[in-house]
Amino acid sequence: ARAFSERPPETPSGVIRIVLSDDLEVDMPVPEKQIDVSKELQRLTKQFDQVSNLLETTEKKINPAFMERADQDAREKILQKRDDLQVQKAAVAAQLELLQTGSVEKILQKREDLRVQKAAVAAAVAAQLEKLQTGSDPA
Repeated sequence: ARAFSERPPETPSGVIRIVLSDDLEVDMPVPEKQIDVSKELQRLTKQFDQVSNLLETTEKKINPAFMERADQDAREKILQKRDDLQVQKAAVAAQLELLQTGSVEKILQKREDLRVQKAAVAAAVAAQLEKLQTGSDPA
């Protein structure tokens, strides 16, 4: 594994880049033959279908009657869930497209980028929950 203090322009072929922070990235070699493309396609297709179904269900809940009856927190929660599912659906669709075009390195990079984004979102949600529970800024 190699760590960079400056961001290299592109991820080299046959490696995944792990972003540890804004100024620290690690490249790890991953031979393409370790990736079963057909299984990954199946997994992503299943994930895409699940996210699409969840998004459809969530969007059905967002109707004028719900928006009038629900309290502010419930409205914000369902709208945030919809937004998160839309982002997730787009990300999975992008991964499927990359895989279908044979760009395994890009898929691996995208997965790692999504893991980093997911961790950042989880931290932000935890901070907001803390703020709501304590009634103060978590700073």
